[in-house]
Amino acid sequence: MGKINNITKETCIIDGHTIDIGMSIGASIFPDDGIDADSLIKSADEAMYKAKKQGKNCVEYAKNDLNLYCLHQMSKTINFSI
Repeated sequence: MGKINNITKETCIIDGHTIDIGMSIGASIFPDDGIDADSLIKSADEAMYKAKKQGKNCVEYAKNDLNLYCLHQMSKTINFSI
């Protein structure tokens, strides 16, 4: 998400006009933020409004602690064998 957001931080020049673009991104992650399209969209929409409150060019995830989410995902994929 950060890479997508960084694209808009560069000033664009079109036909001699300088244009600054900003975006707010809200993201939700399956299945922690929803188990169907409607609930995922709702979670992402709420995260987007949190990003808008932060200011221009922000990314917010539905879960506040993204590190905890990543650790949870990693623990699901680790194969414990002896």
